[in-house]
Parts: sequence; C-alpha cells; structure tokens
Amino acid sequence: MKPISITKLPISKFETKNSNPYIHSITQEQWYLELACKEAYKIVSDQLIWFIPSKNILFINQAFIPPYIQRIDPIPLQNNLEIDANTLTFILSHIKCGLLSISNKLTYIPNNIHEQIRNNYILPLNQPYDQLYKKFRNGHKLNLKHCDRMGIEIQNSIDPDSFSSFYNKYSNQSIISKYKNKNLINKLINQCLMRNYGFILNATNKNKEILAQAFFTKYNNRIVYLISCSTQAGKKDFAMHAILNHVIKTYSNQNAILDFEGSMIPGIAYFMQGFGSINEPYFVYKWESHFGCKILHFVKKLIRFKKG
Repeated sequence: MKPISITKLPISKFETKNSNPYIHSITQEQWYLELACKEAYKIVSDQLIWFIPSKNILFINQAFIPPYIQRIDPIPLQNNLEIDANTLTFILSHIKCGLLSISNKLTYIPNNIHEQIRNNYILPLNQPYDQLYKKFRNGHKLNLKHCDRMGIEIQNSIDPDSFSSFYNKYSNQSIISKYKNKNLINKLINQCLMRNYGFILNATNKNKEILAQAFFTKYNNRIVYLISCSTQAGKKDFAMHAILNHVIKTYSNQNAILDFEGSMIPGIAYFMQGFGSINEPYFVYKWESHFGCKILHFVKKLIRFKKG
C-alpha cells in the first residue's frame, strides 16, 4: 500500500493531471481552486488525490471552504472511492482544525469531528420541457405567466465586469464581503467563459433595463446556479424565475442536471423546490483539536452574539 503524503503549497505549484477521468466537478480543477484560495494541502494515497484549501489565522493552519465552492470531493484514482479511516486519521493528525465539505457521508467519523448534513437541490433535465413544467409549483407557474405579461426577456452576456458591478450594487446587504469581491468574481467568470464552462444570463424588461442577472457554471453536464441577484423591480416581477425557467427550457431533454446549490434558509429552499427540484444532501465536517482553534471559535461566537 502506498504511504499517504501531505504537502502544503500555493495551489499554482501543484502538478495535476487534469485528464483524470474521475474528475467530475469544476471545484476539483486546479485552476478553479487557485481562483478561490491561495494555498491548499494536497493529500495523496494509493486511492485518491485531495485538495484541501488552507488559511493561516494567528499562526494556526486551518482547512476552510472558500467562496463559491460548496464542496470539494477527493479525486479517486479508481472507480469507487471511500475515504478510509487511515486517510481521515492522517488528515486530522496533520490539519488541527477546519472544515471539510464533501458529497458523500463518511463511513468512519472520529469522536472529535462534528457532522452536519446540508441541503442541496438539483433538477435532472432528462425530460421534455412540458413534463418538467408540470412539476413546477403552481405559484411558480403564476409568476412565470406574470413575467410573460411584463415582457421580460432573457439574454446572454459576456461581460463579467458589468455582472460584478450589478451584483455589488443589488445583492443582499447581509452577504459577507468576501462573496462580493469584484476581482474574484471577475476572474472566476472570465476563466469559466474562456474555457466554455459557464454563462451569464440577464433578465430585461420592455425598456431593456436589467432586472436580474445570474452566472451559471457548466461542467460535465452539471449546470450550477452559482451567483445571482435582482433589483427591487426584478424581485417584484419575478425576473429570477424567468432566468431559471429559461435554463430549464434550454437544457430540457438532455443528459444534464441543474444544481441550485441549495440553502438551509427556508425561503430560498422553498424557491428552489418550486421548480420541481429534489434534495441531494452533502456533508460538512468540522473539528477543533488545536486549543487555539477553540479560542477562535469562542471569540467568533461572542462577536456574533453581540451583533445579534
């Protein structure tokens, strides 16, 4: 059995084989990870390669989940992959605290690691549009009819800078600043568009004013609803309903999945489920074996308590 190795370097320094047939997600690609974080641990065993983003807070190296990455799965070196106890124990012994977010439930969970199940909503598009539309919630159907009456149109855009400016201006004020980084959004969208791994859609009214925008990644037949926002007028006229309906109609009857990148917020989850989506849960694992991490966690909780 090959010994497990761990290396911590800037992601740009890692050598990867992007032709690996088991890479199934855009977040497993080195170029995408490099946009979202500076450094990562690279775990290599005889079964897998795994990039785990890392940041240093008060001289403590921590695993973390960067902006615009929901989960990062290991890249298997064979068809079926289970993260075995030895690999997980090895990771926890070298990375003293942090977060892992993966698609599959761990079969082995040590006592000091906390598991959280999170909701993610997906819609398989391998049916004709009329069949998909039948599964829409009645309220969504009414909202789409309103969009038609208002003359809302959907157009493609290739302007990341305009998108990031629109997002910064109209996105919810409660969204934390690292998710509004114009430089990050521009680079991420630019790289995806350049590789033909994504697209921007605008919803406009009869006066050609933009009511809503959304950026989707498209990789290995998975279309991810990654970044979006609406003006107040766009919310009133359900412009985002029109954007998502356009994607569903465009890619219907194809071997594709629309991934809404779910939410634990009931109102957002309700919106996503209204298109007939189903829950595809993923798993977040948290641990704090370093004393300094426990102190940092306590301080963060105290700050949130004071703000709340």
